[in-house]
Amino acid sequence: MTELAIDIVRKHYASSDVLALKDLSFSVTSGKFVALVGPSGAGKTTILNSILGLDNDYQGDVLVNAQSLKEVDVHPAKIGCMFQEPRLMPWMTVEQNLELVLEGKSSDKQLIRKVLEQVELTERASSYPGHLSGGMQRRVALARAFAVNPNLLLMDEPFLSLDEPSADRLRQLLYTLWQELRPTVIFVTHNLREALALADEIIFLSASPGTVIRHFPIDIKRPQQLDHSAISELQERLLRENPEILSGLAEENDGGNINPTQEQYLQ
Repeated sequence: MTELAIDIVRKHYASSDVLALKDLSFSVTSGKFVALVGPSGAGKTTILNSILGLDNDYQGDVLVNAQSLKEVDVHPAKIGCMFQEPRLMPWMTVEQNLELVLEGKSSDKQLIRKVLEQVELTERASSYPGHLSGGMQRRVALARAFAVNPNLLLMDEPFLSLDEPSADRLRQLLYTLWQELRPTVIFVTHNLREALALADEIIFLSASPGTVIRHFPIDIKRPQQLDHSAISELQERLLRENPEILSGLAEENDGGNINPTQEQYLQ
């Protein structure tokens, strides 16, 4: 069980006067799947680093299970992470990449077999990353994130640049694994439809300096494929009820057409 409370008054980028975050405050209930949506430079990765405890150089506080990360020596949560790139060790097999995050106990072999089965890679346990497709490498990264049995899962655009069938399969696998273990999830994405398809709630961030401009609860059955009518209807309702929601994230041009910047949120 992991609860988060983020209250960052000010955060400047290292060795810079540029303000990254300002008056940013939100909380996440244990076991919830929360998506962070905002433009490049809004401070999404900075928020993840603060939650990881890697960056405490800010005014304010980040609490994990009511403990300030500025005051603890050991992080109070067991964390799984997945990034934009798989970050696999190329000289290690799939199985060895998973062993790397575990404690070397005899039970780890059984756990690795189970999680590889869950991500449909049992037969590739002895393969090296260079022999896997991009989608398979992301599945290994997903398996690694869940192999540690996390109670907090941080994901930074984990399905970026994948073809849609591969990304959709990974979303389904992620959702299945999340339902089994129920870690608290912070999922960063630029893709509004992806956020609507997966999350319990979306937290929308402003342009830099990042601050919360809207909390939006999701009330449809999940997960969904991005082209499902329920996603389109929810997106339309979101934008109709909150016409300012993309203010600062993207604007329409004079002809009323969606510009390329906005397309990344609506695809």
